[in-house]
Amino acid sequence: MEFRVLTLRYCPTQGAVDDGPLIALGRDHEVLSMREHFFMVRDVPHLLCVLGCRPRSPAPREPAAIQPARAADSAAPDLPNPPSSEPITADDRRLYDIIRAWRNQTAHHDGVPPYVVLTNRNVEALVRERPQTPTALAKIRGIGKAKVERYGEAILRLLSEAAANEHRAPVPDEATTHPQPPSKPEEPTP
Repeated sequence: MEFRVLTLRYCPTQGAVDDGPLIALGRDHEVLSMREHFFMVRDVPHLLCVLGCRPRSPAPREPAAIQPARAADSAAPDLPNPPSSEPITADDRRLYDIIRAWRNQTAHHDGVPPYVVLTNRNVEALVRERPQTPTALAKIRGIGKAKVERYGEAILRLLSEAAANEHRAPVPDEATTHPQPPSKPEEPTP
């Protein structure tokens, strides 16, 4: 087992600690354990992560002539949900915190680091997009079929409850928008 120490700095555009280095480490290594330590440097929050990990076994590779070309930049503008440079609003911050609390509780229950359940960027995209269906949820970058199957129902319930509590409807999914017939007023009972 290897030990890695990562210092993650607060990112004001995300309104959270930038978890990019942690995600990058997760591509090459299997994280076995993690300890977090919060500290401040010149009024800027930081998170120190001590990780116990091991390198992932390399997957068998195809010959170079057969491999498809890969995109040079994972944050290309043509991909859905690129990281936003705009900070989330105060109203959205409440939902962001609710989803992160659920993520942390779920990760603790599953015995995995929180970023395995959802990354901070996933949480930010959920708050901005507010999907209503599993199909719309799967369109969010970083949330694939497995996460939709495992966590989709709980995530959609959180978003629905938050919308009801805010008296603000979630942004509808274009594929599922159906006009509703006007409701009839109730007649008084004699």
